[in-house]
Amino acid sequence: MDLYFVVDKVKYYVGKDHTHIRRVIDNEKPTSQRAVALAYLRNIGIEISKDKVNTHTAIREVVKILSQEEAIETSLQHKKVKRTFRHSAGFGKRIEYYIIGLMLKEGLDVYVPMVDDDGIDAIIRKEDGSYIEIQIKARSKTVVSGDAALFAALKHNENRVNHDKYYYVFYSERLDKIWILSGDEFVKEAVQNKTGKNKGKRSLWFNGKRKGVEYAKEKYDRYLSNDFKRFKLKGVKSIWLKEFINV
Repeated sequence: MDLYFVVDKVKYYVGKDHTHIRRVIDNEKPTSQRAVALAYLRNIGIEISKDKVNTHTAIREVVKILSQEEAIETSLQHKKVKRTFRHSAGFGKRIEYYIIGLMLKEGLDVYVPMVDDDGIDAIIRKEDGSYIEIQIKARSKTVVSGDAALFAALKHNENRVNHDKYYYVFYSERLDKIWILSGDEFVKEAVQNKTGKNKGKRSLWFNGKRKGVEYAKEKYDRYLSNDFKRFKLKGVKSIWLKEFINV
């Protein structure tokens, strides 16, 4: 069996059944184009190592064929989209409901907007009848080691009406910690990007790493919270005033 036979056979099977490659990927779960090519060859009855065909050249040609047919890109992208939706967007929404559920357990009056197009995930009616807006940000336990509580490239509208009534709730799943900051505190603590594609956006890194172990930075301890009493305080805009108020 020579290289031309391998190429012709692959072209034949791709032309005969364009969806075959997706079934191969779903069944064998290859993680690279090379692995896809080898899995596809096995499924059409070709073991190139046994047939003494130049392995590198054969795989390169098979990848080229499948790529031209958009089979590899379509199938791998399909799987990538499913993982991204499930573990990124899905995680963020689940954590929003988790945090809102904790607020409700504490007796807060919480309202959830039907559309989140202004960075508002929840609205809370305080005991004095005033309202505050909440944005919830979360990091899952699957993020890269060292980034357990890194919140990067965040948009913040400094021209927002009632800026002093806007709060951030940051949650790290791996550290299992919550930080609460007002809009003013966020601007004070966050680092703003001066250049690049994220120019103007801000980042906060609540965790560090010592000897391979992540930890919550002590400098942000004032914002750590085990409850949401802060949202019940009347007229308090800054965490610095809490020590002067009898909650």
